[in-house]
Amino acid sequence: MRKLPLLLIGLTACGAPPAPAPRRSEVLQRLAAGYEAYGKVDDTLRWSPGLCSMPPPPEPRMSAAGASTPHGRKLYHLYAKDWDAYTKGGAQPEGQVIVKEAWEPLPGDRPGAKQGLYIMLKTSAEAVDSDAGWVYGTVTPDGRTVTSVGRVTSCMSCHVDAPKDRIFGLPGRTRRPGS
Repeated sequence: MRKLPLLLIGLTACGAPPAPAPRRSEVLQRLAAGYEAYGKVDDTLRWSPGLCSMPPPPEPRMSAAGASTPHGRKLYHLYAKDWDAYTKGGAQPEGQVIVKEAWEPLPGDRPGAKQGLYIMLKTSAEAVDSDAGWVYGTVTPDGRTVTSVGRVTSCMSCHVDAPKDRIFGLPGRTRRPGS
């Protein structure tokens, strides 16, 4: 019995292998659980562009909606971990998180059911499976299931045209909400 504690001490002293890095889907789940603490970029509920849509569910499903329906149209609030960096609109720091919280639009531009979370996480520009350092992801409305992560084509197709560092920013935003 005395040998086991010595063995554990020996492994620790010799440098036991490091714990594996969390998978990106696990990172997105943690971000989805705590993004509201960042605070909204502002209090305006905005319309999202038509191309911004969740990927289809893992199992194949035929849509019952007509071809002319605006699948991507939704209302959203935007959250930024580093509000100051986001509102300056320049290069974003590593660790920046931007979350779009999307809602079904009801008549009168009122939010209906929550539709999901769209998350951008800034990593290093050299990060594998990133878009110039950005990792995109989508998460179900309850924040529990990651539906896409990495170089998400539907996200990249718009964000590649953003004016600076893959972000669009909000025009005229100069102060924090509530201040």
